[in-house]
Amino acid sequence: MCMSFTCLRNLKRVTDIDEFVDKLRLELKKFTHPYIVIKELVATVANLIHRTDKQKMITLCEETIRDIGIVLQNLCLTQTSHDIISSMKLCCYLYTLGEVTMHYTKVIDSSVILSVKELIIGSEESSFSTSVRGHSIIALGKICLVHEDVAKDSVMLFSKVLEDDKQFEIRNNILIVLGDLIVRYPTIIAEYLYC
Repeated sequence: MCMSFTCLRNLKRVTDIDEFVDKLRLELKKFTHPYIVIKELVATVANLIHRTDKQKMITLCEETIRDIGIVLQNLCLTQTSHDIISSMKLCCYLYTLGEVTMHYTKVIDSSVILSVKELIIGSEESSFSTSVRGHSIIALGKICLVHEDVAKDSVMLFSKVLEDDKQFEIRNNILIVLGDLIVRYPTIIAEYLYC
């Protein structure tokens, strides 16, 4: 990323910036980079695009969320993660979804949200890893931070999984998400504190 910023200083024309953003966008859509690189790619693209064309950022977010949604929906339909995609790659998709969502305030397709919830809950036929379930919780938590209506619908899921699940990692991620949500939406979470 330091090299990217060095290159950025030398960019003078808007077309140079557009070309650079397109290259970063293509890198982001590979879904293969470490989490810190994904985070920086999203932040860099957001900073560059917000300066020139906000509609382009909206389009990028929509495309990325749509692409991830297709993967998640197919995954949930087949009910097995091992045949289609590795757990590590799936975690990259979920991490990217969470990061992109933080820059996208429009309504997210409900099928994407339902797919993420399905990964959290799982089923007897599907055995998603703890890592995938943990990343799903964080991704849904980030969606909730931007979209209050999703937060209202998800608090019950978080509290149910927190109550029933015995895995430390899952419970820990839910507590982190609930902590963020109680700061953002205190009235939504308050009714579940004394249950």
